[in-house]
Amino acid sequence: MEEISEKILKKINESEKILIVPDGKRVDHDCVSSALALKLFLEKLGKKDVRIYIFGSVPSYISEFVTSNGIETKYIGDIEFNFYDLIFLLDAPQWDRVLSDDYQKVLGQVSMDKLVNIDHHEHGPIFEMNPDNVISNVGEASTTKVIYDYLIKPSEIEMDKEIAEMLYIGLASDSQFFKFGVKDDTLTFGQMLINTGIDHYKVLNMLTTVEKGSIDYLTVALNHTNYYPELRLMTVIVEDKMIEELNEKLGDDWESHDYSHLYYDVAAARIQDYDYGVMLRPTHDGKGTRLSWRSRNYNTIALIDVFNKMNFFGGGHRNAGGGKIKDMTPKEVENRFKELLKEALV
Repeated sequence: MEEISEKILKKINESEKILIVPDGKRVDHDCVSSALALKLFLEKLGKKDVRIYIFGSVPSYISEFVTSNGIETKYIGDIEFNFYDLIFLLDAPQWDRVLSDDYQKVLGQVSMDKLVNIDHHEHGPIFEMNPDNVISNVGEASTTKVIYDYLIKPSEIEMDKEIAEMLYIGLASDSQFFKFGVKDDTLTFGQMLINTGIDHYKVLNMLTTVEKGSIDYLTVALNHTNYYPELRLMTVIVEDKMIEELNEKLGDDWESHDYSHLYYDVAAARIQDYDYGVMLRPTHDGKGTRLSWRSRNYNTIALIDVFNKMNFFGGGHRNAGGGKIKDMTPKEVENRFKELLKEALV
């Protein structure tokens, strides 16, 4: 830890123009608060030109948090990446998650030495291509905790309430208020942040308030949930009839709102006797399957190990993740996954 911390802090010290790019394909409170905490930290170090750009769409439930803090959404082609001395890529292990599907254009422009990845997911293509510039603690509760451990704490700056609040938002959000990713120092870290004077209940209200659209999505999804008690598995395949119902209830732009997050929070792998929850849907080109999963923390297997036997491209944590499987329909993926899960549970 000490070596990579010193290396990146030295890069920061030598840089004037810094760009921060959080995950643009799964924009959530951890990736956004990580970007804001890092920006506040860099400004406290005296950096005057620090910008945050998201290369993707921002779900409606988090849009106010994003825009009110000055974060901008951009297109890759509009940015001159060589203008920046240092570029941080946050809360994702894949290039396309942070730099969009056009990431190759960026990699063709800039030196790898300018790109620093900070993350807490399983390692992916960024680590494979640029391991010397990755700050990572796989399985940590949040990326904000990684930023604190590897940059803020070693810098020995005085922690202020503004930075602490952003760190706490990410910690509380990604751990779902200390349900997941809890390590020996997680609760102590949370208490330390609260001791700076931040308002836990303000954060609780922000993270637990949901849109009506999420309730409507939850209702439809539960009606289409399949239960396999022998595997302790529940699945949802989002296609045909379910899509028609969602269009009718929510309008045909429902996917842009990320209404599904409430289903993951309160239903997937939360129902008694069901430890695993998987949602599947066709890819946009209809040639494969997009999937997301949740699992309980206790006495379960890591689903990412099962999906990795199926030409899976994606990532995540032991208890939550997602990605794509090529050349298989959602039903084909579900059937094959059930076979593999049965083998893994023996």
